[in-house]
Amino acid sequence: MEQIRLIMNAARLSDFALDSGTARKLESAYVDPIFDSPPELNGDAIKTLQGMRNQVRGIGLISNTGRSPGTALRELLRKYGVLGFFDSTVFSDEVGSRKPDRQIFEKAVAALGTDPAKVVHIGDDPEADVWGAKNAGMKALLYDYPIPEGFKNRPSSLFALSRFDRRVPDSEIRPDGRISSLREALDFLDAQD
Repeated sequence: MEQIRLIMNAARLSDFALDSGTARKLESAYVDPIFDSPPELNGDAIKTLQGMRNQVRGIGLISNTGRSPGTALRELLRKYGVLGFFDSTVFSDEVGSRKPDRQIFEKAVAALGTDPAKVVHIGDDPEADVWGAKNAGMKALLYDYPIPEGFKNRPSSLFALSRFDRRVPDSEIRPDGRISSLREALDFLDAQD
């Protein structure tokens, strides 16, 4: 419902009152396309999560939500058969902060009941994931996979939009390691013991 409010505010309709039935229909029209045309699950995801389950004490997920709220993403993860691997899931729309804000990382660490220094955060965005995690006292592993040039350089692509307003230049961000496939994370975790 938060996304609908944001859209209405952007359209200058914030004073327009919605009854609960109409609000649910709008939210469904906005959220349901992710179930009709879901993104593809990374081919290494399940094997990597299985391997992690044997290597680490807890597995958490931190996600900045955009078009899809945490409730929808959790359902999608359930459909993919991976939700059960996570001991904690923290979505920005549910906690009121977004990566790289330290607060969202602290909520995830608290949910796992551990110390930030014992956490390795894996993510694909240098600022949001690496800088954010390191600023919260974690180790950070950059999932540095090749981005197709057309997607990378098109100003309207999600990749470009997500990296539009940077506070920290990528050249100043130092991950503890880089991987080009998820399965490489298992070797990094092995080396941490």
